[in-house]
Amino acid sequence: MKFLNNIFNTLLCRLTSIVLIGLLNLLGVQIQPVVAGPNNSPCTSSNPQLAQPWCIPTTLTLSSTDADQEQYEYYDFIWRTFIALNWPNVPITVEGNQIVEGFRGEPDPTINILDQQGNGPLKQSVWENYREPSSEIFLPPEDWDNYPEWNTPRPPVADRPNNQRFLKNFDGLVEYAADINQPYFYPNLTGPLIDQAGNFVRYEVATNQAFFTYIQHSRYYDTQQQKEDVARSIEKPKDKQSGFKRPPYGDEAYLRNLKPFAKQGFIDVKAAWRELKEDDPLERYLHRTLVVDHQGTQKMMGLVALHVFRYTLIDQNGKITPGYVGATFEQVDNVESSPGIKPSFNTGSKPSEVQKTFGFSGDIPTTASKDNPKPQSPVSIYRVTPIPGSDVFCPPPNQTQKCPPALSVAAINAKYQEQLQPSVFSYYQLIGTQNKRPDRPLDFSNPSNRQFNGHEGPITGVYTNTNNLINTALESYTQQNFSCILCHSQARPQGVPKKSFEDDRFKIITFMLNMAHDK
Repeated sequence: MKFLNNIFNTLLCRLTSIVLIGLLNLLGVQIQPVVAGPNNSPCTSSNPQLAQPWCIPTTLTLSSTDADQEQYEYYDFIWRTFIALNWPNVPITVEGNQIVEGFRGEPDPTINILDQQGNGPLKQSVWENYREPSSEIFLPPEDWDNYPEWNTPRPPVADRPNNQRFLKNFDGLVEYAADINQPYFYPNLTGPLIDQAGNFVRYEVATNQAFFTYIQHSRYYDTQQQKEDVARSIEKPKDKQSGFKRPPYGDEAYLRNLKPFAKQGFIDVKAAWRELKEDDPLERYLHRTLVVDHQGTQKMMGLVALHVFRYTLIDQNGKITPGYVGATFEQVDNVESSPGIKPSFNTGSKPSEVQKTFGFSGDIPTTASKDNPKPQSPVSIYRVTPIPGSDVFCPPPNQTQKCPPALSVAAINAKYQEQLQPSVFSYYQLIGTQNKRPDRPLDFSNPSNRQFNGHEGPITGVYTNTNNLINTALESYTQQNFSCILCHSQARPQGVPKKSFEDDRFKIITFMLNMAHDK
């Protein structure tokens, strides 16, 4: 019976995908297949994934004046970004402290992403070869005169082989740091996430070559350089040459010598991994053997969440402007049950009223540290805000079935999950995006609208498409009235006076510049 149930659910999901794709075609939404190699074509066009899905799209094209259609184009752009980021990297060979073959962040167009499947070893993705900011970009002063080039191996840690991945272990509590504890919204610390097997979820941060080149070019690994440029911008706001320089959108002159696949704006990735047990279905995860401590301990880890933040060029009816889009993805089994599969972060039972409201029972685990290194009891996590479109049911007589609206997140998830079968990436879902609001401006004229729009606009100075966007594995304890922009709108370079909070010149939406060092 369990076997038959699995077959039924698979057929139902595929039928739903076919129906949704048909509806999207009727609405004029462009559907492009996830094609794959062999093909040695370079990444050339502004929207290369229409023919080259291994290439990160450099420009977001908004072709519609309809707000829902425009928002759907953001969803499509970020799904294609997710595919390109997870495309297999070209093989890399390291000898000593040099990469003698291959290139970090270069997709391999001769490999099919759909072959990333099964329980065996998987090829490393493009984003997994990006640089970790604290150890590979914001280097200490003694390394400034010999700042490395992009294509050099990761620094060794303990006895691990050179260039092997390392998930940090109690290495610091700073905003957006790779560690065991979750990111926090100052001044409120949040603790670790502990899965149902009693193991820590671990976090990793990586960023692309464009951001590395920006830091190298501007020398913003130096705190004093940031402060001097900020001071010049305040003194002479119109001086764009000597003042503070924002992270790149992709058309900056200092990026012109990058290889075509790397010529896009700033990309910031944050990943969450959980330890996989022998009975876990590896075929449903991007899985890796990773080092988890300074003693070189290795564990089989599965990717459970991925934040993707992009600075990008936006083409709206031929007018090119700089913009941003934040998005978050989860593995489908994080908090929802599937036939024969238990959730990773709850017991599978129905949530209590408190859990429905806040997403957990209210007891946040104690912050993990070297003095408090052992996991505590698991905390059951539930999703407070449904994925847009996932809670819409069909009209009679099929009212027990889900019928997500054609331009919803749930609909585009079905589209790409179908195209990505049978790879491990068919088991990931977009939770949502946060971007400039298509039907702007917002209305704060009455209490109902102010409640709906929440922290957008008056507090952050940023008008976005959603008031609530969280990842259950990355912001497990801040699910109420929380989003990427609420936190990241407070990110500034060093040296910005507090009174300049509403000055958009310094809203860079990344905390990474705070990792810079004093000389």
